[in-house]
Amino acid sequence: MAEDTITIGFRATQEEKSRLQAEADKAKLSLAEYVRTKALTSAPTTDPSMRETLRYLIYMVENLHLSTYLIAEKSAVLYPEQLQEILQDATGQAGLYVHRLSENFARLQDLLAAIVKSEAQGNG
Repeated sequence: MAEDTITIGFRATQEEKSRLQAEADKAKLSLAEYVRTKALTSAPTTDPSMRETLRYLIYMVENLHLSTYLIAEKSAVLYPEQLQEILQDATGQAGLYVHRLSENFARLQDLLAAIVKSEAQGNG
């Protein structure tokens, strides 16, 4: 037996609707399913424990990249110029990873919503 449902509406600009629709399309969800999922799940950046987790993750990524440089330096096989190049590349990659972190978390959240939807349809 299906649950009783009600309609909930809200106002949005055409630009906002277009952005929501584009995100829904990326998640392979209807607009209503996408908005419902977003409304019923908390954003990762609003949770204080999530912020602490992200800070720790950034710290770990930075240390991992620095360790990569230090391993090469301690091996004494590379020239100082090569070591500097490795450090610059590692630092740039760490920065890029951190820059895209929220985008990647949003994609993961959308993917999880799609999986839950798929599982719900399979069990229905």
